[in-house]
Order: sequence, then structure tokens, then C-alpha cells
Amino acid sequence: MPLRKFPHQYTGLPGRRQSVDYPQNSQILPDHTGTNVPNKPNRQINFTHDTKNHPPPSPPHPGSKNPGPNLHRPKVELHLHLDCSLSYTVVHQLDPKITPEEYNHQFIAPPVCTNLADYITRADRSVDLMQTQKALRLVTLDLFNQLKKDHVIYAEMRFAPLKHLNKGLTAEQVVAAVDSAVAEGTRRTGIQAGVILCTLRQLLPANKA
Repeated sequence: MPLRKFPHQYTGLPGRRQSVDYPQNSQILPDHTGTNVPNKPNRQINFTHDTKNHPPPSPPHPGSKNPGPNLHRPKVELHLHLDCSLSYTVVHQLDPKITPEEYNHQFIAPPVCTNLADYITRADRSVDLMQTQKALRLVTLDLFNQLKKDHVIYAEMRFAPLKHLNKGLTAEQVVAAVDSAVAEGTRRTGIQAGVILCTLRQLLPANKA
């Protein structure tokens, strides 16, 4: 049976994704958490290749290591962690003092981590930079740029608004900033996108006591 490969989640570095093969005629696709996602009867996603916003790809770079047949095909990204998707370009823009070496060490998890807590420290470092409306906008638009380069046509971005209140923003302002940036990114790139909010109720003041 023919298979199609969709990138499954960001691991902190653009291009380092885990992928899963699904049957081409599948109607319900399971994500890595075990829940059912796209191709539900009440949800339509246009997989038609948009040649205006996603022009035919150029040949792989001669130095590419086994780019594979799916590298330039239209893709979807599901449950994409916004705070684990910062490129060095946007990190340097938000904090020019961060060097490429520091970025590789502080923002990208190694192939093998000591434990989950060790892995999550990389996300925490990104969250530290995402505490203003401007930063949230830049990070979101930077992600759209990455997705366009990877020929993604649909994405679902996940983040936790309550982790972005350290500099005085309200949760409503955080959501509005990301939502506005998503709309802007869609206009710029043609990529359809949705936002998944992770509420983390344990961070609410009433639950911290």
C-alpha cells in the first residue's frame, strides 16, 4: 500500500523532525499522543499544492544527506510546539548576545537526554524570550518562514499562554498576540494554521497555594 510521510513534531531545531508513515487512503490519522486528528468527516483540509505560495522545489543541495523522496512534498504539522521551534535567526533577533554555540547548547536537546526534565529545560529557555507581544509575534512569524521552506501547507501550533506572563502580559494578551501573528503568517505564506492552547491549570493563582 502506498505511504505518505508527514513530519510529526519539532524537537527544537528546524529540520529535525520525527516522521510517521500513514496509508495514503487513511481517513483518520493518529498523532503521537494517540488522539485522532485531521481527515475527520467534519473537518476539511485542502491538500492541493498551491504553486503560487509553494513553487516547485529546486533540486536538493549536492551536499544533502539522503534527502528522500518526501522532502519537497506538501506536508502537515500537528501538535507543533511553538516554544520548541525557535530558529537561531529569531533567537539572535530577540537576544543578540546569544551565540550559535550557546543556541546549540541551550535551545536544542541532544539526541539523548538524561530525562524529560533535562529535555524541557530547552523549552524553558525559549519561553524566557517569549514574554512580550513583540517577541511572540516574531517567534510565530519565524515559524511560518520555517514551515514554508519545508513545504508545509497546514499546521497546528500548541503553546501554554500562562507561561508567558512574566513581564506583565495577561493570558488574553498572549493569546491575542499569537492569534494575530498566525493570521499575519497565513496572509504572508498561504499556510493554513490553527492554535492549540494548553491551559496548565496548575499555574493559575488559585491552584498555586
